[in-house]
Amino acid sequence: MATGSRHPLCAALVRSAGQPVAAIQVEEHPGLGLRAIVDGVEVRLGSRLWCDVTAPPGAPGESELWLTRAGQSPSRFGFRDQLRTDAAGTIAALKARGLMVEILSGDRPESVDLVARTLGVLSAAASVQPQDKVARLQALAAAGHKVLMVGDGLNDAPALALAHVSISPAGAADISQAAADLLFRGERLAGVLEAIQVAHTARRRVLENFVMAIGYNMIAVPVAMAGLLTPLIAALAMSGSSIVVVLNALRVARTGKARL
Repeated sequence: MATGSRHPLCAALVRSAGQPVAAIQVEEHPGLGLRAIVDGVEVRLGSRLWCDVTAPPGAPGESELWLTRAGQSPSRFGFRDQLRTDAAGTIAALKARGLMVEILSGDRPESVDLVARTLGVLSAAASVQPQDKVARLQALAAAGHKVLMVGDGLNDAPALALAHVSISPAGAADISQAAADLLFRGERLAGVLEAIQVAHTARRRVLENFVMAIGYNMIAVPVAMAGLLTPLIAALAMSGSSIVVVLNALRVARTGKARL
């Protein structure tokens, strides 16, 4: 069943299973889990809510998947999150820029709280459904904020599409990649910082080009109207101004990781 989902927990389950055989008639319900018919019997894989499990919680800080099948006791799979190597540094750099960082996760509160404490994130919400993420982004937008959403799961797609700007890793679910504005490659989160740096640099270059273009026209147009320029000189001056603007815009390409 897990082969039918791009969710990180399902991917981890598939890796640990070796060579699983895909089930038939697998349905994915965002924010809840998977449903399949195996030998005419309904099987569910997902959250304890989706699987209707009332067992005690697992170890603190663990994420979990439950497997239920009619006539059998439920099975629990426990997972521990392994943070990306530069996650803490990325969060610190974002906060140093004056950005407010929040975590919206469908995982258990214990797991989310542990990650939030490790990363120094003060605002974290757990057991969040896709519609709840959308509602949070709408509330932030109504308050005048412009939200950058970073997500990789099927449950993140609606929020990614709604955010002012959205980013997904290249290994994200297909629907999340389609909903995101940008993709970054690799296992590091440095791509998020680089995207922000490039965006700020590009904006500065655009404003600089506007200033140069306006300044050039304020000088050149009156001179041309006074008949002090020959057509050849005017053509060369216009071409020269275009070249200067293009060269200034190309400076964005020099924005690299060393400047983050």
